[in-house]
Amino acid sequence: MLKSGSELRSRDLYLHRLIAFQDADPVKIITGIRRCGKSSLLKLMAQHLRNNDVTEEQIIELNFESMKFRRMGVETLYYTQLFARFPRYGHGTYHRKHRLF
Repeated sequence: MLKSGSELRSRDLYLHRLIAFQDADPVKIITGIRRCGKSSLLKLMAQHLRNNDVTEEQIIELNFESMKFRRMGVETLYYTQLFARFPRYGHGTYHRKHRLF
């Protein structure tokens, strides 16, 4: 089980690298061997965003190993868990930047 934000090990070097590119357009991909801290780093990034005026509605955290997603197809997962949660206006454009973890 992933530790809560207050129990996470500090990963300042990697967190600062991620923060430096947080508003750049390309998608960021975190890779590494098992149990090296990828999920913890993303939890720290989400915590950083919350501390810097990013609203809860803009942060989407999904655990793809969760049993509730087990029988869900990719298309259903994306629609129900992601796109259905984005507030829209106008012609299907999104008015706020969202972060997916």
